[in-house]
Amino acid sequence: MKPSVLVIATLSALLSACGGGEDNAPLAIPDYRVDVALPTAGTLCADLDQNWQCDAADPAVSGEGAVALVSRSANIVNSPLLFVPRSGGLLLAHPAAKGEPQQLQPTLLSTLWQSRIAEGVAADRALSLLLADLAPLQPGSDRVALAGLGQFDQALQQVAISLQQQARTRLANAKETQLLTTSYRAISLMLEQLAQEWQRNGQFAEETQSELLILLVQQQPRNLLTVTGVTTFSDGNDPLLEQEPDDYPGQDASWNRTRPQLAYRKLDDRGQELPDNAPSWQCVKDLNTGLVWEVKSDDPLSPAWKSRPFAYEDEQFKATAGEQQEAYQHIHNRIEQLTAEGDLVALARAQALTTMLTTRAYQQWLNGEQRCGISQWRLPTMSELMSLMHYGSLAKDPLGQRIIVDTRYFPDIASSEDDTYHGYYWSATSNTAQRFSGGPISKRTALFLGDDAGTTYPALVQQDTYIELMQVRLVATPQ
Repeated sequence: MKPSVLVIATLSALLSACGGGEDNAPLAIPDYRVDVALPTAGTLCADLDQNWQCDAADPAVSGEGAVALVSRSANIVNSPLLFVPRSGGLLLAHPAAKGEPQQLQPTLLSTLWQSRIAEGVAADRALSLLLADLAPLQPGSDRVALAGLGQFDQALQQVAISLQQQARTRLANAKETQLLTTSYRAISLMLEQLAQEWQRNGQFAEETQSELLILLVQQQPRNLLTVTGVTTFSDGNDPLLEQEPDDYPGQDASWNRTRPQLAYRKLDDRGQELPDNAPSWQCVKDLNTGLVWEVKSDDPLSPAWKSRPFAYEDEQFKATAGEQQEAYQHIHNRIEQLTAEGDLVALARAQALTTMLTTRAYQQWLNGEQRCGISQWRLPTMSELMSLMHYGSLAKDPLGQRIIVDTRYFPDIASSEDDTYHGYYWSATSNTAQRFSGGPISKRTALFLGDDAGTTYPALVQQDTYIELMQVRLVATPQ
């Protein structure tokens, strides 16, 4: 059988990388290459630290039209791409190439796709959500479909440029990267409405553009970089100094004194605010980020019990049979105990828990409960979860373990019923290195309890042998 051209080209590339196939030829380090079609003259870079800027250390290439970004490092295919126009204009992005053979093209739609990934949504899921919002334009079912919406994309770029110009005037003290990412978030939130208007009229109404600016301003307070809670200084020996030593500058306490302090409100089951001395509450609103967090239960038979461990599951990653069995075992032990005791009411409640073994099942249950009047509960991103960290907390649990959250509002940090991971909470954010390297899939978790509290851990998911169960605290973004 005659080999195809594709096979020949592939073999040729492999032999070339190995020194031509000769036994004594030295091995060469292969180059990684990303082919990109630039919309105009400018600079393309691999945004290695994902800060929405082309820094000096980021591999880059300048040109117009078809360009190739080449490097000995795989980072260029594992990092998002940024395009900065030479004559000024709209900064565009594209998700990491990850070995895609097709020529990539940064557009506003690819930028909205990357902005969702940057907020912790898995790449495939982020694309599915984007295409769902674009459904009125019948784009298709994969990323190639985005290239077929050129006119809509160009019109949307003009809206984005106008929006960012107005935002610079309205929010004069905001940083440029913050304005940039917030404007993309606002457009994402209204993308379905924008697609519907374009499908009907072939243009966007002025009222819609005014709504975008209002939405951008509303989104601006969602800065998840909160204070750490540290209020004293250290000279390396004494950690309780009131003044910052000259030879130890830049400490957290100094930064914290110039920023809004950790501030929360208790909410009742309808979402109404309660006084700080309220003895019971269902949710907590973070006044800095605007996020609303669930409060866990002390009742071991409640699905929301503070010590209950869950197997990870979302729309993309389904929990394995082994993970679900591990989560079930904890409930089964309780069922056996209640059966022996003959407590039929408690037994029925425990048996109901066997349908809530995963994070997704628990999320569906909490949304059905409409806790605090909210039906859009979800797993937090890692940034959102870390915004709860209170590094200055002196609180401890009954066993003397450190707790780094404001226990006046979150008195529910406890050891897990699972004996291995105490105080670790799931986030929806994938561990980037393993996500792109083809290794085991893992999700990032944050630790709120114990000597290592304040650290993070990549917990494996979709495993049948090495199984990791974590606790969960869901969050909501009020509309």
